[in-house]
Amino acid sequence: MSYVNKFFLVLGIDLSVLAFDASEKQRKSAEAIATCVKKLVKFLLNYPKILVAAVNGIAQGLGVTLLPYFDIIFASDKATFSLNTYAKLGQVPEGFASHTFPSSNRRVFNEMLLLGKTITASEAKEIGLVSSVIWPDKFLESIIPQMELLERIPAEGLKIVHGYIKVQLNSNIVEEETKELIKNWTTTNYPKKVRQFIKLNNISFQ
Repeated sequence: MSYVNKFFLVLGIDLSVLAFDASEKQRKSAEAIATCVKKLVKFLLNYPKILVAAVNGIAQGLGVTLLPYFDIIFASDKATFSLNTYAKLGQVPEGFASHTFPSSNRRVFNEMLLLGKTITASEAKEIGLVSSVIWPDKFLESIIPQMELLERIPAEGLKIVHGYIKVQLNSNIVEEETKELIKNWTTTNYPKKVRQFIKLNNISFQ
């Protein structure tokens, strides 16, 4: 039995459902989405197998904050990473990034959050956010052999090592930041900020 799972994901939050002016709809949407984020994080934290992610484009917001929960992350040389939505919208980052982002590079994290800095795949590798950077034309071609190599390692050995390196997150932090996220999403002016952000960035949700 393989002890490795590969994830090729498109992750994000549909901000339009947080743009309700009606306070009750806004609250219900905020609570539902915050709960989903919490469940996803807990699922990744408790998942027993090795998680491998591949980033082959633009990673923004939740697509960046969830990366620390993966054990190996491959990135295309053309991939970019940004957290520029949070200061604009006035909310804490989803995915509890304040506790999982590489602690040795807080200044880069601060620049991404406060100044809206977008970093390249190479910069993401330098700060420990991704494991390897791969030339775009050989993205899958380069990843597949490494996955095959990993799957040839005895499952018992991988299980032992995986338990040692697994990201740890205090349950109190999860609950506290989930409440803070709901609080941010239910402020009176948040729907207006969302509508302005969607309009300025020409975002469409389908």
